[in-house]
Amino acid sequence: MGLARSAVYLYRMFANRIAPSLKRRETELNGRPAIEIITESAGSPERSRAILCVHGMTVYGFQDERLLKIASVLASMGYRALVPSYPEIQDLLIDPDSAGQISADIESLAFDTGYQVGLMTASFSGGLS
Repeated sequence: MGLARSAVYLYRMFANRIAPSLKRRETELNGRPAIEIITESAGSPERSRAILCVHGMTVYGFQDERLLKIASVLASMGYRALVPSYPEIQDLLIDPDSAGQISADIESLAFDTGYQVGLMTASFSGGLS
């Protein structure tokens, strides 16, 4: 199922659960820009269970609104959703270092939160993860 179809499915299934108090902010993860989405009632985002959302090979990269809608649904369910930038994937390049960056991001989030980290990937990035 493609990202667009997955986003539509998740959105339709959970649209009534999307919290009106979602907060989207720009941040960094391991020196790269990222977008973090949490509910305002989540408390300290650093101590919330996190889901890393890895964008697919698209020129929109981590700012792809389809992926951000999925991340919003996940945040509405109480997770800290992080969508980091992977420039080489956004530039449609296959780079073996991408898998290492994703792994390092998972480790950083696990260390920050003290919990295991969920992973949601799109398209080609699923193979790297």
